[in-house]
Amino acid sequence: MKKRTFNPIENHIDPQVKVSQLSKENLDEFNLNKDNCEWVKDLLDELNQNVEDVSDEDKFKQSHLNIKLKIGRKFKDDLGEYILMKTDIDGQFFTECVKTLQTMKDMVHFSFQACFIDKRFEEHEEYEDLTEIFTDEEVYELYFHSQALADIKETIHEQLYLNIDSYPTIESDDSTIN
Repeated sequence: MKKRTFNPIENHIDPQVKVSQLSKENLDEFNLNKDNCEWVKDLLDELNQNVEDVSDEDKFKQSHLNIKLKIGRKFKDDLGEYILMKTDIDGQFFTECVKTLQTMKDMVHFSFQACFIDKRFEEHEEYEDLTEIFTDEEVYELYFHSQALADIKETIHEQLYLNIDSYPTIESDDSTIN
């Protein structure tokens, strides 16, 4: 029996998914967070890692990372099977103010869409310089899957670090941790 990479009913999806195990034509929806998905907890732990004056227990209790993920597979003659992923991310985590080095909380909220096509296209002249692809009447960030395996955790990790504030500062007393 083939092991499932995901189970929408149980709200579980592995960090890497096989193209063939995704639903055809429909996007399955997942609501992932630190409590129901180990790899989301790992991402949140990484965001919180730069703060040493807050206990791990308090970091866990007082921070969050919620990922609403829709994912499925499609087929086109010119692309073969590919994955579409739509993601909304909302989080709050501990960090340090770059000016004062005080512990503070920062927030992140963004959405992105990704399309994973076969890695064989990576070398094609048509795709080698692209970062986005227009398919299914929408624009998606372009990613490649290798051996029909898409690394969704790494994709979300990359987008997360592109969207967090690299130079957080304390703007108000609300951000300061006392």
